[in-house]
Amino acid sequence: MKSQATRSRIQNRKIARQVLAEKLEVIEKGDGSRKKIKEDLKSKRKRSSDKKSRRKYRKLAEGKDGIEEEDGDEATEGDVEEGDDRTEPQHDQAPKKTERSSQSNVEDKVTK
Repeated sequence: MKSQATRSRIQNRKIARQVLAEKLEVIEKGDGSRKKIKEDLKSKRKRSSDKKSRRKYRKLAEGKDGIEEEDGDEATEGDVEEGDDRTEPQHDQAPKKTERSSQSNVEDKVTK
């Protein structure tokens, strides 16, 4: 058994012994070995994760299809429904800070 995981001969020998012990355990115990049990658990979690992901995106796709299939009576972004006093804030109207003003603030703080 060879191992070149590190540059240290002692560490490589230790790693090689561990790998050899794992291989022997798999040969002796088969599906009951720790390595096989860990692999099975990992693959089970992966399958579960994939299944949840497929379910999530299928649900999202069905939701989008449902919106597109409706008869179009939905309010658009600019429309305000009757009795709705709320309006969406306009983000473009807020004053923007320029780089120059932020640099001058830094310079003012340094000089103080």
